[in-house]
Amino acid sequence: MEEYEKFSFKDMDAVRKIIAKYPQGKQRSAVMPLLWLGQQQNNNWISNAVLSHIAEVLHMNTAHVKEIAEFYSMFHSKKVGKYLVQICRTVVCALCQNQMIYKAIRDTIGIDVGETSEDELFTVVEVECLGSCINAPVIMINDSYYEHLNYDKTVEILKELQKKQQSHPSNV
Repeated sequence: MEEYEKFSFKDMDAVRKIIAKYPQGKQRSAVMPLLWLGQQQNNNWISNAVLSHIAEVLHMNTAHVKEIAEFYSMFHSKKVGKYLVQICRTVVCALCQNQMIYKAIRDTIGIDVGETSEDELFTVVEVECLGSCINAPVIMINDSYYEHLNYDKTVEILKELQKKQQSHPSNV
């Protein structure tokens, strides 16, 4: 159960370096980069244990840290797959035929927006904008952008990630 789960940053020197970037008395401003670091070190999501640890490190109320984490869509309050597929849903991407991306995802991994594959390899979400309109349609998978997509290119990307997982199954 999550209430018994513990989390600690893997490298407290890195945490101290992040906090040191902020002026004396303003170290709580490090909450965003620490949330990002915590998410990266916790399989791409922010559990209650991560929230509590950040609150402890920054001498903040856990509820306040949680409010910040829930406000920003870049932080995930639920478990996500190894590959977080973010689909840009702006008008520009729609005009550039992003509906082919949705079809490629359904046909290749069998899930829709808001779902995680049974093998927990993929989670698909929509985002308002990925800031790459000139290269639409675009998706972001974890920290990598994939631009100028069409159906075949999207299928190729997804199958490559599946193949990578099959050849290195211990990476989940």
